[in-house]
This record gives sequence, C-alpha cells and structure tokens, in this order.
Amino acid sequence: MLRHPFLSPFLFALFPILFIYSQNAYEAELREIYIPALIVLAVTFCLLLVLRVFKVQKREASLLTASIIFFFFLFGNILALLPESIKLFDGFTLKNSSVTLFVISVCLLTVFYLIFKFKPSEKLITIINIIGIVLVVMQILQGGYVLATRDYTGELEEQAEKVEILKTIEGDFPDIYFFVLDGYARADVLRDYYQYDNSEFLSFLRDNNFYLADSSTSNYAQTLLSVAATLNLNYIPEIGDFYHLSHDRMPLAKKLWDNKFFTMLKERGYEIISYATGLNYTEFVDADKFLSPNISLSQYQNILLSYTPIPYLFDLEKSQYDLHRDRILYAFDNLADAASDKKPSFVFIHVIAPHPPFVFDAQGRPIEADRTYSITDGTGFMQHGGSVDEYIQQYRDQLAYISKLTQKAINDIFESYDDNKPIIVIQGDHGPGSQTHWNLVEQTDMHERFSILNAVYTPDNKSGKFYHSMTPINTFRIISNKFLKTEFPLLFDSSYFSTFSYPYSFYNVTEKLNSSKK
Repeated sequence: MLRHPFLSPFLFALFPILFIYSQNAYEAELREIYIPALIVLAVTFCLLLVLRVFKVQKREASLLTASIIFFFFLFGNILALLPESIKLFDGFTLKNSSVTLFVISVCLLTVFYLIFKFKPSEKLITIINIIGIVLVVMQILQGGYVLATRDYTGELEEQAEKVEILKTIEGDFPDIYFFVLDGYARADVLRDYYQYDNSEFLSFLRDNNFYLADSSTSNYAQTLLSVAATLNLNYIPEIGDFYHLSHDRMPLAKKLWDNKFFTMLKERGYEIISYATGLNYTEFVDADKFLSPNISLSQYQNILLSYTPIPYLFDLEKSQYDLHRDRILYAFDNLADAASDKKPSFVFIHVIAPHPPFVFDAQGRPIEADRTYSITDGTGFMQHGGSVDEYIQQYRDQLAYISKLTQKAINDIFESYDDNKPIIVIQGDHGPGSQTHWNLVEQTDMHERFSILNAVYTPDNKSGKFYHSMTPINTFRIISNKFLKTEFPLLFDSSYFSTFSYPYSFYNVTEKLNSSKK
C-alpha cells in the first residue's frame, strides 16, 4: 500500500481540507468539510485519469497531480506574505495575486521538468506516500481531539432565578422582527470616533415610535457570545458550564441554535424565520423557514476558498465579496413577505454590516478590497492588510448605507401590516472595532467596542419598562414579560470582554463603561 503510486495525490488532496478544519475546529462543524472533500477528491481522480489517458506513466502522473494540488492550496499562504501591490518600476505595478500566480507557475514548471527528467523511483513514491499519511493523520488527530473533548452536555440549572412560564400559552401574539446589525455603534461613538452624525436615521426611528436606549451597551464583545446571551435571556455562565480556558465555541453555538427564546416562541405557536449570514453561528438552518440567495458559502468554505487561486484565476460571476453583498441585500429585500399569514412569526435578520468586510460605499455602490476575503474585525482586520484609517472611513460609509436599507425595510414592514403591527428590535451585537485588540485587553477601547444601537418598536407605542441603559438581555426580558406572558425579573446590566483565543475568560468592564458615560 505504501508503494502505491496513486496514494499520495489523494492524501495531498485531503490534507488542506483537514488542515483548515483542524485549525478552525473550535468554530466549525465536521459536516462542513464533506462537500469540499468530495469535490477535491473527484478533481484529483479526474486529473489522474486525464494524465493516464495521455500515456503519462503512473509515478509521473502521481507526482504531477500531487504537485498541482499542493501548489493550488499554497496560493493563499504566498498571497498573505505579499503587499497588495508590488511596484516594479515607474508607472508599472502588479497586484499581489498576479505575482503569486507567476511564482506558483514557475515552481510548478520547475517541478514538472524535474519529474520528467529524473523519473521518480519507487522509493521516492513510498517516501512521499509516508509524508502524506503523516500529514493527514496529524490533522485527523488534531481535529479529532477537539471533537472528542467537546462537551455539549454542560447544562446548568437556573441558579439565579426560578421563572414560571405559564402553562396555558394562548393569545394573540404579535410578529417579532429582530435585526442584528453587526457592529452598529451608538450615536456618541459614531460622533466622537467616526465623525459621523447619525441623527437622520435616529430621527426616523423616533418619528416611527421606536424607543431608543441611547446609553445602551452590549453584554459581550463578540457576536456568538452576544447573540447567545440575548436569545437565552441570560449571561453565558448561566447558560452552560464552559471552561474558562477553552477555545471551543461550538458548544455555545449549540446553545444558541437551541436557545431559550426560540423554545418559548414555539410553545406559543410561532414560526421561526431566518436568513443566511455566512457565519455558521447565526445561521439557523433548522428554522421553519431558512431563506438564502442561490449561493451562500459557510465561514469554513470561505476560508478554504481563500487558500486557492480560484477567486483570482477565473473571472467568476460572483466573488466572495459579491456573495457577501448578495446575502445582505437578499435579507433586506425579502423581509416584508417573510412572516406567515397563519401563525405568529419571529424573523431573525443578522446582517454582517456595518462590520467588516466593507462591501458598500455610502451610496450602496459595491467596493472590494484587493485582499483575501475575511470577516475578521479589530486587529484581525489589520492583520489582513487593513488600516485604522481605512476602517474608520469604510465603516462610516457602510453604516450610512445599512441605515438606509434598514429604514426602507422598516417602511416595507409597516406597509405590509394593516392592523396588529409587529414588534421590531434593532440592535448592534457589539460596537465597532477600530480600537479592538483581540489578545490585549488593556489596548482595547471598551467604550467603542460595547456602545451599541438598541431600538425597540412595540405595537402599543408605549415604552413601558424600557430604559436608556438597558442591555440586550434585559431588552428581550421586558419584551417577553409584556407580550409573551412571562415573568422574568430584570438582571443587573453587565458587560464582559474576552479575548478571541479565550472566549469564556471574562473581564467585567461594566464599571469602566459606566464611568465613560459620565
């Protein structure tokens, strides 16, 4: 078996699929690798078949195929080492993607020449097969360790409270629209950090009887943590027993997918409607309706694609940035008719904007950075070739357009209801990240990161128990008590920062944020 000439191409085909998964296993599900693995293995088989049809010897065909696959997936690593453009002489520059393609082409031609000149021996084939086996086994062990040690059972009893949910859950419940506008900042942060006046959009909300919590802060600084806490109506330590040094986000993702608020809604006859986001945490694929444009890649698939020259080598009809734009526009364009006519509906809209990647200017025209597609924020944005000045300008422009889309969506929603208007909640899951350092707490501007838009419209046009400093957890507790027949006590409004590497190691920044409001 170790001497089989066709073993190494399939091993080298599987290696990048498994490697990227093992590096992202704390944030991805195993099922996400199935389709890419099948595609790559099928392409490998076809390459070998074509070479054999053209009478290329088995060993040469094996090494040629393995080399093509190796350099194909090496593309993204070389690209990341180069600046966005390279100046050769006055008036002539090359994009980093063009330089990378040239380097890989030269390397491939050199390898091809050596293969045909020196004719690979059986011993060389055996050595390469062993290398391939070692590489694949290492990734299986690394990814397998994450899966084997993953704890989905960390259920906790409600320690802080015993909440009585009424057993007879009948009534005329309103539709609910929940907009999560990723990274949407509070007005004062937009003014002080981004030199942006958001009064036009906020006036529109007030004129339409939205309550604006103008001192609101998020409970957490990362999307998964924030949305999981919001929809479970509680802080993360009360949702599950997560080890503070764990890197693994998937157990919390499961808590989000099986969240308490959705359970309550289903008990009241609600239909859950969700949209594709490109972020696996917030894609409720098991919702009653999961709406998506024709093509939508997962976060893992986007990372995998960014390692290859596919987005650069071919004039693709849709780039990764185009697909991101499509998801955003699809959600906004398909809201008015989303709700069911027969039962109450909860419509969840998570828009990864104004958060990076920045794909719209202020007028909604498409923009696209000449760098690898990424949805990273804070220092992650800088590490992918961005700058603070670029972040500030493009965040401000994208926010302006997202505000216009949100305003239109709200008008469309209102026009689709004659009576029994819905509840509409519009929140940032956290603030922007031009001054967020994912590994150094003391270098992160907490005021920028935690200050969020938090606006609520209710059918009775009464602010009720809403208050200016309420956090998302209490926003949904108030809504639940008022419209879903629950009796949740309000919790103390707290905010917790954690680094990206250790999402469950929390720093309480509540006092720091409160002092910054004064």
